[in-house]
Amino acid sequence: MDTIMNYLENMFASMPKSKQMQQLKDDLLVHMEDKYQELKRAGKSENEAIGVVIAEFGNMEEIMDEFGIDLDDDRANEPFLMDEEIEEYLHVSKKTSIWIGIGVGLCIISAAMFVFIAGLQNNGFLNEIPVKTANIIGVICLIVFVAIAVGLFIYNGMKIEKYDYIHTEHAFQLSFEQKNSIQTRKEAHQPKYLAALICGIALIILSPVVLFTTLAINEQFTHFGVVGLLWIVAIGIFLLIFFTTEMDAYKNLLKEGGVASKSKKNEKRDRITGAVAVIIWSLATIIFLISGFLYNQWHINWLVFAIAGIFIGMFNAAYSILTKNE
Repeated sequence: MDTIMNYLENMFASMPKSKQMQQLKDDLLVHMEDKYQELKRAGKSENEAIGVVIAEFGNMEEIMDEFGIDLDDDRANEPFLMDEEIEEYLHVSKKTSIWIGIGVGLCIISAAMFVFIAGLQNNGFLNEIPVKTANIIGVICLIVFVAIAVGLFIYNGMKIEKYDYIHTEHAFQLSFEQKNSIQTRKEAHQPKYLAALICGIALIILSPVVLFTTLAINEQFTHFGVVGLLWIVAIGIFLLIFFTTEMDAYKNLLKEGGVASKSKKNEKRDRITGAVAVIIWSLATIIFLISGFLYNQWHINWLVFAIAGIFIGMFNAAYSILTKNE
C-alpha cells in the first residue's frame, strides 16, 4: 500500500493545493485501496495488485473527467460542501417547507373559520350569540390565523436564508460520493413527489364537489360546503408545497434544471414575490367564494381576480424598483 500512496502523492504533486484537490485525492485513495484489497482477495500477488490499481487509476486526465473537475474552469477553486452542511440544509428545507405549507393553509382555513361560524349562526346553532358578535368572532379568527401565517413565513424565510449560497451559481462543489448520495435520495423521493403532485392537484380540482354535494342535499348547508372546499384546497396546497420544496432542495444541491443558477438577489426576489402572489390569489379566491355564496354577488365578484392581478403586478414592479440599486 505504501507504493500506491507514494504513487498517488506523485500524481498530485503538480496539482493545485486546494481543498478540492485534497478531497479528490482522499476519494481516489479510498477507491484504490478498495480495488487493491479486492485483487488481493482474488489471489493476486502484491505486485500484480499494485500494477492493476496503478493501471486503472493512473490516468489523471480520465480521473478529472470522471469526477467532473476542470482545472481550467473557475469552478476548480470552489469550496466543497461538508456532509454536515448538506444534511443540515436538507433538514432545514424539509422543516421550513412544513411550516410554510401550514402558513399557506392557515390563510385559507382562516376564511373557512369565518364561513363556519356564519354557517352555525344561520342554521340556529348559535342562537344565544348575537349575529354581530358571531361575525366579530369570525373576523378575529381570520385575522389571528393570517397573522400566525405571516409570522411563519417571516421566521422560516429567515431560517432558509442562511443557505442562500447553495442557491447561487459557482458557490460550492460536491464530491463524487456526495453527488451519488444526493442523486440516490432524489430518485427515492421522486415517486412520493409525483404522487403528492397528482394528489394535490386532484384535491384542488375536485374540491368543488363537496360544495355541489351540500347544495344538492340542502341549500342551508352551503356554508359548510364552502368550509369543506377550503379545507380540501388547503390540504392540496400543503402537499404541493411540502413535496415540491423537498425535491427543489435536491435539485439545488445538484444544480439541476437551473434551480441553483440564480443569483442571491434573484432567488430572494422570486421567493418574496412568489409568496405574495400565493397569498393574494388565495385571499382573492376566498373573497370570491364568500361574496358569492353568502351575499349572492356573482354578477360582480369576479372583478376580485382582476384586482388581485393588478395588485400583484404593482407589488412586483414596486419591489423591482426598490431593489434595483442593491
